[in-house]
Amino acid sequence: MSHRLVARAHLISFAVLIGVIGLVGLLSWDRLNAARSARDWTMHTYEVLGTIRNLGMAVREAEDGQRGYLLTGADADIAMYDSAVENASVMLGNLQRLTADNPTQQQHLHELGMGWQQRLQQLAQVIQVRRDRGLQAAAGIVGTEVGRATSNTIMAALSDMKDEEQRLL
Repeated sequence: MSHRLVARAHLISFAVLIGVIGLVGLLSWDRLNAARSARDWTMHTYEVLGTIRNLGMAVREAEDGQRGYLLTGADADIAMYDSAVENASVMLGNLQRLTADNPTQQQHLHELGMGWQQRLQQLAQVIQVRRDRGLQAAAGIVGTEVGRATSNTIMAALSDMKDEEQRLL
């Protein structure tokens, strides 16, 4: 009879050991998944930050291309402007997709989009005036503070978005 009790005790000990190993395995799996998820979110945040940076550069390049055309009237400057405008549109779409799950970022993006549309109109207006009436007429428009204020609005929205992503890190 005592041999049966010893065997039963060994079986219970073995079952407990298997249970502990299984529990350790499950906890390890859970921690691994949590670490993988955290890594994925970190990579996502860095992708958003990179897109914000690239959008800021595209906005500045559009302004530089417009100014270059204003001064030179050269088609190469218009090509730079057109390319930057296209890149900015792509970056805005990417930010829309990347931040779809974040209402705060969507609000910043809405403000950014409105500012960018306004800035595009301003830049296009100066280009058209330069084409139609020449450098002096276009320079008169550029001399106002309206474009600078719109650019500042855009840069502030980009900064707000960057700050939000930094907070998420």
